[in-house]
Amino acid sequence: KELLKKLQAAISESDINNDDDSVESSQSLTLNNGDDCYGVINLSS
Repeated sequence: KELLKKLQAAISESDINNDDDSVESSQSLTLNNGDDCYGVINLSS
């Protein structure tokens, strides 16, 4: 259940990068959360 909260938080934060999010949601958000952040940064800049 904590994982669900983390997924929802990460997905809502990375709205811009939602495609990447849904492709590797459970893996990238938990094991490689930084990847999610970089994706958002890259797309916005």
